[in-house]
Amino acid sequence: MTSLAKQLQRLAVPHTQVVLGGDTRKTSLLFNPVDAAALDRETFFALGINGLEELESIDAGFEEFHRSLFSEASQTFERSVQTKEVNEKLDKTISSFLLRLSPYFLLRPAHKALEWLIYRYHIQLYNVDDLMLCILPYHETKIFVRTVQLINFDSRTASKWDWLSPLQKSGVHLARSTLVKHCRTNPAFLAFVCNMLPRFIEVYTDEEGVVHESPLRVVFSFYATTVLGILDSGPVTKQLVSSLFESLVQGLRSKIVDYKSASYILLAQVVAKSQLKSDLLEPLTNILCKYMAPSLQTEAVTCLLLVYQKQDIHMLRKKAFKYLSRQTSLATILYDLSQRYETNSLVFPIMKRLVPAAFKQAALNVVSSDSSDNDDDAPPPRLMWLLQELLTWLPLEETTAMFVASEVLEQYLSYFFSHDSEDNDSLVQIVRGVIKQLEGRYSDIVDTAVENVLKSCQEKEKKAAIMSFLNVSALSEQHQLIATNAKSLVLSLNHPQPSVRRSAVQFMMKNRDKLEDKTFLSNSVLARLQDDYLSVVSAVIQNCQNLWEIVEDKSELEDCLMKLLRRCDGKEKWRDVATTAVTVLCSKTNVLLPIIFSYLPLMSGSESELEVSRSILKHSKNPIIQRISNACLRHLPKTSQGVQMDSENVVSFNLYVSQMVAKCLLDSEENKIQHVVDQLCELQTAVGCTRELVLLEFLLLTAYHMIDKTSDKEQAVETCSVQARLLQVIHDKDFVLKTRSKTGLSLDEVESLMISHVQRNKPQIPSSCFLFFVEHVVLSTSVPRKLQKDVFWQYGGSDQVADVWLKVVVSMFGLVVTMAMNESSNCCPQARELIGVIMKHLFSDTRHLLRFLCLLWTRHANDRSGLFNLTPTLQVVALKLGLAAFDRFDQKEADRILQSAAPVLVSLLMVCTSVHCPVRAAGLECLSRLVRLTTTSAAFTPLVGRIVHCEQEILSDNSFVSQVIVSTLGSCCDASSDSESSARSPGRRRRKSKRQSSSSTMLGSFLDIALDDCTPAFVTRAVIGLTRDMNTIESFTQLLPLMMRYSEKLSTQQLTLPEADSLKMLLEKFTPDMTSCLQEDSIGFKMLLWAVRCSERLHQNSPSIQEIMIPLITPSFYDSLPSSNCRQQLLSCLFDVKIETNQVDVVAAVKKVIKHLTIDGSHVVSELKPVLQMMSPATVRETKRKRVSLHQEEVSEFDSASWQRVVVVLEAVQDKKRVDNTDVLIPICFQIMAR
Repeated sequence: MTSLAKQLQRLAVPHTQVVLGGDTRKTSLLFNPVDAAALDRETFFALGINGLEELESIDAGFEEFHRSLFSEASQTFERSVQTKEVNEKLDKTISSFLLRLSPYFLLRPAHKALEWLIYRYHIQLYNVDDLMLCILPYHETKIFVRTVQLINFDSRTASKWDWLSPLQKSGVHLARSTLVKHCRTNPAFLAFVCNMLPRFIEVYTDEEGVVHESPLRVVFSFYATTVLGILDSGPVTKQLVSSLFESLVQGLRSKIVDYKSASYILLAQVVAKSQLKSDLLEPLTNILCKYMAPSLQTEAVTCLLLVYQKQDIHMLRKKAFKYLSRQTSLATILYDLSQRYETNSLVFPIMKRLVPAAFKQAALNVVSSDSSDNDDDAPPPRLMWLLQELLTWLPLEETTAMFVASEVLEQYLSYFFSHDSEDNDSLVQIVRGVIKQLEGRYSDIVDTAVENVLKSCQEKEKKAAIMSFLNVSALSEQHQLIATNAKSLVLSLNHPQPSVRRSAVQFMMKNRDKLEDKTFLSNSVLARLQDDYLSVVSAVIQNCQNLWEIVEDKSELEDCLMKLLRRCDGKEKWRDVATTAVTVLCSKTNVLLPIIFSYLPLMSGSESELEVSRSILKHSKNPIIQRISNACLRHLPKTSQGVQMDSENVVSFNLYVSQMVAKCLLDSEENKIQHVVDQLCELQTAVGCTRELVLLEFLLLTAYHMIDKTSDKEQAVETCSVQARLLQVIHDKDFVLKTRSKTGLSLDEVESLMISHVQRNKPQIPSSCFLFFVEHVVLSTSVPRKLQKDVFWQYGGSDQVADVWLKVVVSMFGLVVTMAMNESSNCCPQARELIGVIMKHLFSDTRHLLRFLCLLWTRHANDRSGLFNLTPTLQVVALKLGLAAFDRFDQKEADRILQSAAPVLVSLLMVCTSVHCPVRAAGLECLSRLVRLTTTSAAFTPLVGRIVHCEQEILSDNSFVSQVIVSTLGSCCDASSDSESSARSPGRRRRKSKRQSSSSTMLGSFLDIALDDCTPAFVTRAVIGLTRDMNTIESFTQLLPLMMRYSEKLSTQQLTLPEADSLKMLLEKFTPDMTSCLQEDSIGFKMLLWAVRCSERLHQNSPSIQEIMIPLITPSFYDSLPSSNCRQQLLSCLFDVKIETNQVDVVAAVKKVIKHLTIDGSHVVSELKPVLQMMSPATVRETKRKRVSLHQEEVSEFDSASWQRVVVVLEAVQDKKRVDNTDVLIPICFQIMAR
C-alpha cells in the first residue's frame, strides 16, 4: 500500500464517509448493514437506552453510564473532532463499561447497549482491545464471531488481533485449541489474558473495597480453563512459568474465592509438570500457608501436599509453619488426604517444626517464633494440642514415627534437666496425651527410641528421667498398682480369681473420678456386669445410682441389665442383684413398658419375685406404674423375707394389676390406648422365653379387662384388634399347648391354669385358655354398621372400625380353623365348636354370613388378602362352610341368591377362575348345590345351569368359565340369525325373544356390578375379565361410564393395580366391531381421543395409556369409523401426539399406525390449510414487522411449531404408498413451496 493510500485510509473514518455521502452500509451487531443504514440515530439511541435500563435491573452498577455514554448529549457527540484529552477520557469510560458488561455479554440487553456504542462511538475501530477483552471469554459462541466480523483487521488499530481474521470469512467460532496455541506461541497475548483479571476486579470493586464476585465467575472460569489448556498442551518451560508466576501469586493472595481456587488448580498443574527453583518455592509455600481461605483449607493443604510430593523440597519454612499451624482443621484434612494419598512428604516437614515448637511453647507459654514475626493479631496456636491431634488421626510412616518419638524423648529430657521438679510435674500433665498416643500406636518404635538413648546413656539421672518418661502414660489409674494384690487395674479386672476382680471393681468405682479414659471405665463396667460370679456383679451394681452416668452407651447398659435379669430369674441367691437391676432400669424415665410388665406380674410368688415386683412399683418413673403403685403394693406382703405366696394369691395379684393397668390405659389422655398397646406388642421380644410368655399373658389379661370396661364400641374394636394380635403372636411362636380342652372356664381359672404351667417350667399356654380369649374377642364385637349396608366386603387397610373389625374376625377365624383342622389334636373338638359359636353369634343374619364367606372365597383375586391374614387354607374351609350353609337353605333362599349376580354368584364365578383345581371344584360344587335348590324363575338359573353342565371343562381350564358366560350372556346381541327369524314360526320367535330378553337382563345386572362405585376394585376387574371376550355394542356402551370414571381419577391420582388392569381391558375393547357406536360427539369417541392423547401410566412400571391405545388403531378400525369427520379428528389427534410427545416409542408407534392407514387427501389439506392461514401476514407492514422481529430474535420462521406440524404431515404423506384423492394436495403444496 502506497503512502497516499494509507493517508486516504486514515481519513476514511465514519464521519467523513457521512460527509462524502458514501454511507450506504453501516456497521451493526443486530442488523445487516443495509437495514442498519436505513435506521436513524434516534432508533439506535432508544435501542441502547432500552438495553441499558434492562442491564440496570440486573446490576445497579450500570447507572453511572446514564450520565456519560448514554446521555442525551451523546446523540450529537462526534469523537473524531474532539481533543486528545477528551478522547482519552472517553476511552477510559468505554473500557470501564465494556468490562462491567462482559459477564452479561450473552444477554439480549447487552447486545442492544453495544449497538449504540458501535453506532455512536465506533468502538470496533477505536476500542478494539477493550471490546475483545469484553467478548473473549465467549469465544466459542456465535455472537463472538458476529462481533469479530465488525472489526476491520486491515487497519492499524487492530494489528494485535490479525490472527482472528480467518474467523470473519468462515463464520466459525474460535476453538479453544486455537486460542491455547496462540497463547503458547505469543507470550504477549498470554500476558494480556493474565492481566485481564485485575482490570475486571477493579471495575467490580465498590468504594468500600468490597468485590462483587458472582458476576466475575465467567471471567475466572475462562482464565482457569485457558491457562490449564496451555499447561496441558505441552511442556511447561521456564519462560511459561515466569509469565504465569505473577498472576498465580496475585490469585493466591486474593480474597476472592473463585480466583483463589483457580490459582490452586493452576499451581498444582505447574508443580506437577515442572521443577521449580527453591527461590520460587519458598515464597509460594509461604503465600499458600498465609492466605488460606476458611472455605478452601482442604484445597490449599492438598496443593501444598502436591508441592512437597513433586518438588525437591524437604523443609517447611518458619513463617510457613507459623501460618499453617493456625489452621484448626489441619489434622482432619491431613487424615482425609492420608486415606487416599501418600502424605508423609508433607507430614514429616511439619513434624520437624512442630515437635520442638510444641515443647518450647509448653515451656515458655509463648508463641514459638519471635514476636517480631507476628505481623498480625492472630492468637498463638496450641501446638501441643495440634501435635496430639496429628498423632491421634494420622497413620505415620515408620521413619516419621521414629523421628517424632526420638524428638519427643529428646525434648522431654532436655526440659527435664533444665527445670525443677515442680515444673516437671506440669510438663507431665501437658505431654501425657502426646506420649500416650505414641505408646498406644507406635509402642515398638518408642521402645527402639528409648533403647537407642539408653545405649549411649551412663548417668543415673538421665536413666531416671527416661524411666519418668516411660511412666508418663502409666500414670493413669488403669495402669497403677493396686495395694492389695500388687497388680495393675487392667490385669486385676481380668484376673481369673473372682476375689481379685471384685477388689479391682471396688477400687475402680472408688477412683472413677481420677480415670481420664472414660471409655475404659464404661467398657469395664459393662464387662463386669456380665461376670459369672455373684460377688463381682454385686460390686458393680451396688453403685446403681451412677451407672447411667458411667456407661456411655445407654442401650448397651440396658441390654446388659436385661441379660442379668434373665440370669437371676428363679435364683434366690441373685435376688438382691435382680432387685437392684430392676431399680436401675426403672430409674430411667423412658424405660420400655414391656420390660416393666415382664417382671411386674408374679410367676411363683417367691421372695426374689416379690422383691423385684415391689422394686418396680416403688422406683419406676413410668406414669402408669406411678398411678397404680400404692394400690398394688397393698396386695403384696410388707416384707419378702421368708414369704412364699400361694398360687391363689399370685393369681389374685396378677388379675388386680392387669385391671389397674387397663383402667389407666382407658383413662389415658388423647385416647392413646392403641399406641401404648402397639408398643407392648412390637417389643415383646425384649425378654427371655419364660418372661416373654408371662408378658404376653399379662397383656392378654389387660386387654381382656379393657374390652370389658369400655362402653365405646369403636374403642372396644381397637382393643379387640390388640388382643387378636397378641393371640396371633402366641400362635406363631408355638406357645399354645394342645391339650384336652376344658369348656366353661372363668377368668380366675384361666389365669390359674396359665400360672400353673409357668410354674412347671412349661413356656406354653393351654389351648383351653387360648380359645377362651379367642371366644372373648369374637363375642365382644358385632358387624359394624358400614358393613351391614355394603353388598361386598373389602379390607381397606385403614384404621376405620369396619377395616379393624374385618381384620380381627378373619384373624381369629383363621386361628380357630387351623386348630380345628388338626384332627389328631385334643383341642380339635372345642375349636370346631367355637367355629359354630362364631357363625351363630356374628352372622345370625344370612346376608352377613354370605358376604363374609364371599370375602374369603375370593382370596386369590383380592390384591389385599395378604394384609389381613387371608390364607388358601381359609379359602377352602370357607367354601366347605358355604356348601354346608347352602344345605340349610330352602328354595326361596336359593332363588333370592340367584336372582342377583351380587355378591354370591360373582364370587363363585371368581372362584371358578382360580388356578388351583380343588378350589374350582369346591366352587362348582356350591353352584351345583344352588341349582338343585332353585327354580327356573330365578334370573341367573340358566347361566349357573350351563356352568355346572360344563364342569369338566372348567376343571381342566380355568378360563373356560368366561367362554360360558360370553356364550350365554352374549346371545342377547347375536343377530346372526335375524335373516332366518322371518322363516320361523311365531311361537319359536317369541321363545327366542324371551331368551334374548332374559340374557339382556342378566348382562345388565352383571355389568352393573362393575359400574357400581361401592364395588371393590378387584371384583370390578374380575367382572370385566369374565366378559373380556364379549365384543358386543351393548356391553361396550354400558362400560363406557366406568372408563370415564377411571380417566377422571387418573387426572388427579394414580390408579390401583386392579383399576389399572380393568382400564387396560376396557381399552382393548376398541375393536372394528365397536366403531358403529363411535359417533362424532359420543362418549365412546371422546374416550378414544382421550386414550390416544393420554401419556399417563396405568400403574407403576406399566406402559402408558397411549402406548396401549395407539397400536389398536388398525386400518380396519380406522376405515370402519362411522364418518369422515371422525377419521379426520383421529388423524389430527395422531399428528398432535407425534409432535408433542418426547417418547421415542410413542413416536415410532404413531408413525407405524399412520403408515398403514388409508388417508384421504382432503384430510391432509384440512391439516395444512389452518397452519398456512395462521402464518400468512395480511399486509405489507405486517410482513416487514414480522421479518424484523424474526431477525432480532435470531429464530428462523421454519423453526416455529406451525412449520413443525407441516413437516410432520408432509413426512407422513411421503412415507405412504397410497393416498386417496391426491389431486387436492397440489394447490396446497404449491402454497407451501411459495413460503
